[in-house]
Amino acid sequence: MNEFYKSFKLTNKLASIVMVVILTSFGVLGFYFDSFLKENDFENTKKRMLHAYSRMAQNLIKTEQELKQGISFIKDDERLLASVELINNYQDKQNYNTALLDEEKKIIAEALLERVKLSLNNDIALYDKNEELIAYVAKENEKYCQHFISYENSQKVIYCKYENEALYSKESCKEYPLIAQTHQSYYSDEEAIKQAIITYHVYEEELYIKSHQSIFSDIHDEIVAHIELSSLEGRDYFSALSERLSVQITLSTDKKYSQNANKLLDIASHDKLVVTQTDKEYLAVMSLTTINNMVYFVLSLDKSTLSTKLAQNTIELFFILFVVSIFFLVLVRFILRRGLAQPLETLMQQIDKIEQRDYSQTAQLKSGDELEVISKNINNLAATIRRRESALQKSQDNLEYISNHDSLTNLPNRRLFTNILEHAISVASRNKTKLAIIFLDLDDFKEVNDSLGHDIGDELLREVAKRLGSNLRSVDTFARIGGDEFYILVENMKQISEVENILQKVLNDFVNPFLCDDHTIHTSASIGISIYPDNGEDSVSLIKNADLAMYQSKKSGRNNFSFFTQELSTVLRERMRWIEAMKNAVHTCDEFILLYQPKISSISSKIVAVEALVRWNSSTLGFVRPDQFIKLAEETNLIVPLGKWILNKACS
Repeated sequence: MNEFYKSFKLTNKLASIVMVVILTSFGVLGFYFDSFLKENDFENTKKRMLHAYSRMAQNLIKTEQELKQGISFIKDDERLLASVELINNYQDKQNYNTALLDEEKKIIAEALLERVKLSLNNDIALYDKNEELIAYVAKENEKYCQHFISYENSQKVIYCKYENEALYSKESCKEYPLIAQTHQSYYSDEEAIKQAIITYHVYEEELYIKSHQSIFSDIHDEIVAHIELSSLEGRDYFSALSERLSVQITLSTDKKYSQNANKLLDIASHDKLVVTQTDKEYLAVMSLTTINNMVYFVLSLDKSTLSTKLAQNTIELFFILFVVSIFFLVLVRFILRRGLAQPLETLMQQIDKIEQRDYSQTAQLKSGDELEVISKNINNLAATIRRRESALQKSQDNLEYISNHDSLTNLPNRRLFTNILEHAISVASRNKTKLAIIFLDLDDFKEVNDSLGHDIGDELLREVAKRLGSNLRSVDTFARIGGDEFYILVENMKQISEVENILQKVLNDFVNPFLCDDHTIHTSASIGISIYPDNGEDSVSLIKNADLAMYQSKKSGRNNFSFFTQELSTVLRERMRWIEAMKNAVHTCDEFILLYQPKISSISSKIVAVEALVRWNSSTLGFVRPDQFIKLAEETNLIVPLGKWILNKACS
């Protein structure tokens, strides 16, 4: 049986599976369709109700966030806070300064109006540090009415005006049940410090959401004001929401709904929603805790319309299933045979080419469906892989070039030169030949940088590299190591005269000046040479010895070259010992002493001045004569700190 199944082609297998699935589905649906649709209708109703509650919860949470954001403005409104501070400091009901305080309260009322309109909320109120109402704005008949509290003969007086009116009056002004004349604290000061507080209120079967914020003084950490901002979710809101969600939403405070009511704002408990049903309707309840009492959101959905629709859907679905089954039984075999086997074979050929790293374009499948899109995408994938591999190779080549070459002159850098040198040493060791390292350092390059700028210094380095590179042999390696230092590697050397010829060419290249922008620069080079294997058998020793030979050229007057010798190494090593001893001595100046020599006038025979003479008794070199260490201090720039010490010592 297994072999028989394997002998089927993919199209036959798919056709058989599809026909079995269709016939089985039709049979199952025929027996269980009625109960399934009823259960599905119940689940859909529950989903609709969950969606409705979720929308209400999201709207309330969003309103909470907007209220918190809308009320937080006062902390940054310096003008409003200044007005509140003035009222806190100067308001006296017995001796009320009408001209000063009422104008400030009008300014506060205008600021509150702007904020409540901007945030599209219902009302806003501001209290002073004594928790007495200063001003408030409330919506009446789609218009905002501004109010502030004044005092006449120590009695409270409310002034008001609508937003489009010019003047305040105390006629027809009224108090609002949910705007208390004295601030009501529903929270502790510690909670108010952290964030705005939200409370819910029910009044005349309408829901009010209030945001409370206490403002604290930055200096004394005392409350200077309280502000409340309210949003109304009233009958119009729930009526419109009912229409949009196609459910009936009502608010109730009847405790009979408490048994099956989950908390509306507890999103996690929504999955536990209990939906009950009668012959006429579905019913669900969720609750919300308010300051007044518990309020219940009751959702109901009429079943009569749904039942009629369910019966019609049942008949229509049975008919459609019957027609579709017959149609599929006839066409599925034909469709799978003609529309699937060949396209899949073409797609596999395209994939096989990519697997074999052949990214050339393949004839694209023309089936007019998703398989054509897949074929096109496979070709695009191959082209993308080809481009990315090419770009990656170019990037690797570029990175390799950058890592091995100097960005200023495009000459090989220290890394590449060291690799070439080590390879050359390996070849010379096998072939028993010699090679030379020429270390070239420009003379007085620092003065060029300091006087003409680093741009001209860089241009000079480029011109030097260009001129020297054009006159060297193609088999020689010319590299810039850094700063004004260059290396030349001469391989397969037979006689010293070959290196001397190259050195003479290099020195001749510095005879003519270099033209850098508008500057004509005369410069020279000090050169040191080390020979393999005479002066070292590894790259480190050869480079170090060439460096020592170059410094001997510097010492000998510059613009010449020196070959490394063992005597030179000894002399330079001794010089380095003297320099190190002088650096240590200058660091503490404990080894230096001053001798004072008087200067006597030949006319008056009196002492008119004193010369301070420095002497050095080194702990490592012994007593050193001034003519030995003064010149060394000047060459190493240690004369500057030594001179400062002499001046301070002589003048102390």
